[in-house]
Amino acid sequence: MFAETFNVVLVSTYLLFALFIRERAAVQITDLRVPERVAKGTPALLDCEYTLDADVEKGFVLKWYFDTSTLVYQWILGRKPDVFGMLKGQLDLDYSMSNETTEPNYRALYVRNASIVLSGNYSCVVSTYTSEDKQTKRMLVFELPENVSISQNLSNDFIPQGICTADRVFPLPKVTIFADKRKLDTSVVALNDYTYGDGSYSIKAVANISTDSFVDKISCEVYIAEGNYLTRVEKIYYPLVFASSAK
Repeated sequence: MFAETFNVVLVSTYLLFALFIRERAAVQITDLRVPERVAKGTPALLDCEYTLDADVEKGFVLKWYFDTSTLVYQWILGRKPDVFGMLKGQLDLDYSMSNETTEPNYRALYVRNASIVLSGNYSCVVSTYTSEDKQTKRMLVFELPENVSISQNLSNDFIPQGICTADRVFPLPKVTIFADKRKLDTSVVALNDYTYGDGSYSIKAVANISTDSFVDKISCEVYIAEGNYLTRVEKIYYPLVFASSAK
């Protein structure tokens, strides 16, 4: 009697476990492809590849969220996708991951011209009536600086200074001012450039130049690790300019 009861419990447990596994596998994300870095103004493709059991297709919904909780895209199988919020007007809604022999598959986000405000975390959620899967990755849209320049000036205390400026850059770069090959202690001030309303920065970096040794050139190095970008500008240093300005 005990053996029969044990066998019934064992079989029931196995069937419940098998049903659970089947439901869990009804829909599953197999590959979430989100570019880590995208240059501003270039296209970007965010793709959410998944597997779906044929018998649960009617309940299938795919959603994209921005920064975890903001719904920006929804596609119900058999319909055209809906776009919300910040992605409105940003996507090619005719873009499909299917080929000519299959039904349209609108799982991917094809951004026509990436902008800085699209930087953030993107979550793809696929679900049916019985199961759900979710994955998240981050995308950064960077902008290379314009008008990088180096100049010299005197502080209010008549201390020689090197001044480096750059316009419309994102994210904040690392800025270093040099006296010949010697790195100077550089202070950076960054301001949001509201002229264009795109979240970019205008920066100004200042470094004091010691008069204890001869300086031939001053230079400025701007580095954006996320964009694999490095630029350097330089100019001849004129200490006599400071002397005449101080009079």
